[in-house]
Amino acid sequence: MGAVSEQNSSLLFCWLLLQNMQNEHNLPRKIFPVTAVSMAYIGIPRDLTKVKSKVALNLTKRQLICFSIAAAFGVPVYFLSRGALGGSVAVFLMIGVMLPFFFFAMFERDGQPAEKVLKLILRHRLWPGVRPYRTENLYLYLEKGDEIIASERQASNRKTTSRAGKAPARKHPAGKGR
Repeated sequence: MGAVSEQNSSLLFCWLLLQNMQNEHNLPRKIFPVTAVSMAYIGIPRDLTKVKSKVALNLTKRQLICFSIAAAFGVPVYFLSRGALGGSVAVFLMIGVMLPFFFFAMFERDGQPAEKVLKLILRHRLWPGVRPYRTENLYLYLEKGDEIIASERQASNRKTTSRAGKAPARKHPAGKGR
């Protein structure tokens, strides 16, 4: 019976201590959920698409592969250059060799890994795409109004009357782009 009362008194002491801390520091009740039986507070992410499965050492498979490749390149560079360049220069050289692999392991933007982001940036910079769609300038109709509409009607009438019975001409051969 004495052990039970000691446990209850220690639980009551902890509860009073937490209450005192909350009152002194104006802490919200969510940080220390104090009740008669304390429950652990675990945050659950709302977006479960960002949760990745961990393989070993709390690292993803991608991170493990990239770190292994970084070690495979960096450690031999250090040992081979340590004698010729000195220890500190060899360490900086090793870090320089390993950094790109760390970048590919850790960087992610909008759910895409680094190589996809770099591919999109290079494709955009080196080969800018042609925007084939062009909008009609409706303000031109407001400015000139009936003149444009009449000239378009005349042009369409000329096209239909002059090419009657003929197949439309092709500007580009079939199967070849512009």
